[in-house]
Amino acid sequence: SFVFCLRVGQENEKEDASDDMVENIKWYLYTGSYDGTVRRWDIATGECVKEYELEYGEEVPRFRAGCVQLLEVFGPLFYTCTADKVLRAWSIADGEMVWESRAHTDAITGLQIRAKNEVHTIFEVLETPDELYTCSSDKSVRVWEPLTGECKRVLRFASQPLYSLHVRADGALFVGAGSTIIYCDSDSGDAIR
Repeated sequence: SFVFCLRVGQENEKEDASDDMVENIKWYLYTGSYDGTVRRWDIATGECVKEYELEYGEEVPRFRAGCVQLLEVFGPLFYTCTADKVLRAWSIADGEMVWESRAHTDAITGLQIRAKNEVHTIFEVLETPDELYTCSSDKSVRVWEPLTGECKRVLRFASQPLYSLHVRADGALFVGAGSTIIYCDSDSGDAIR
């Protein structure tokens, strides 16, 4: 099936080496496809080690999430955005849906995790939490708590629809709106330049 998106994720795996536990980092490639599946590939071997069907609900047959247009991986979860304007979080362990949000009113066009960051100054240590960002052609950026799906804040822009985003570790947010790039603070949405 056609691959629409891909992300690389890592996992710490513990191995018993004689008397000590050794922690190794294992890298995986996740691909989201037109057929509504996400596949997990072992980067070292190139082998597909897991295929997620992305089904949810108690009804039989279960609902299918649809074509995976955007994909992100963080900790024990991976996140998908589909053509039905829904952001969903899935368990890497068993492929079950953990949470979903239908908060965006138009297509979700950007998805990115910003991992926790620490900045040390002379006087203090500033820490930003883990956050998941989405942008949409509804002209908004939404910021989510990645594990629970709680929407922490909504940034609205009086612009063309939003088609892409990038958030830096320091909180600077870049949003693509038509032929314009908006450079702003990810907490307030206030323009930096």
